[in-house]
Amino acid sequence: MITALLVDDHEIVLEGIERVLSLDGRVEVVGRARSLSEAGVFLDEMIPDVIVLDLRLPDADGIAGIERVKKMCPQAKIVAMTGYGKAAKAGALKNGADAFLTKELASDIITHTICELFPANRREQDFVQKLSAREVDVARLVAAGMTNNEIARALCVSKNTVKTHLGNVLRKLCLRDRVGLALHWRLKEQRGAPDNHPVG
Repeated sequence: MITALLVDDHEIVLEGIERVLSLDGRVEVVGRARSLSEAGVFLDEMIPDVIVLDLRLPDADGIAGIERVKKMCPQAKIVAMTGYGKAAKAGALKNGADAFLTKELASDIITHTICELFPANRREQDFVQKLSAREVDVARLVAAGMTNNEIARALCVSKNTVKTHLGNVLRKLCLRDRVGLALHWRLKEQRGAPDNHPVG
């Protein structure tokens, strides 16, 4: 199991992220800190696999925070997170972060993002290995923004059949809803995941 330290100065954010990660089972939160100083105390005792780091903290801001964490724990992966949009992404990745998330999307894709950093520990397989051809078709069309009725017409199947396939996809990929599936699919496409099942 992947171990994680969460660092954010808002308790509600820490609680929310830990709750999301606990639903999946692949990532265990072993510590929470509300500042880099608190994180440093934790890192003196334990080295987590990944540190989810807010880029706005009381005692560190932005790139400086990433650099300090890298010095404290060079072995750990860093997922930089911010509530201020994607403007900081390039700088964060250039200066040592292994991944970047905005807080508005974190609850949907944080587990996937962390697991992508540890392929040997990832339970999830590629779509073509994990899903049937028809399930891949449904997943692709959901990601394209189509409703169940529209998907049923496109695939010449009933709406109930679409619901069944969609339920199977969500269960197999450990996702909560179609929004999470759409985000998950787009991440796969960005990473060049194979797509060997044409609709029809």
